[in-house]
Amino acid sequence: MTKIDTEHLQQQLLNLFRDELALEIDNASQELFADGLLDSLSFVRLLSELEGRYGVEVPLHDMEAETFGTIEKIAAYVQAGSAA
Repeated sequence: MTKIDTEHLQQQLLNLFRDELALEIDNASQELFADGLLDSLSFVRLLSELEGRYGVEVPLHDMEAETFGTIEKIAAYVQAGSAA
């Protein structure tokens, strides 16, 4: 996978949340778990979408709210995974 521009990736993720998870996220730094937007079911759906769209497989030890707490953090994780 080629390196994705951070802003473009964040926008793609915001669209993914809106279109696939039916969640409206205000901005890329909004706390997804703390604000009650992302629950366990939507998190599993998110992981499936990340794997399907970006080829990023998330090992069990990375499945933490801290790693996926905001769109910014998710984008950084996807970029790190795509660089591997």
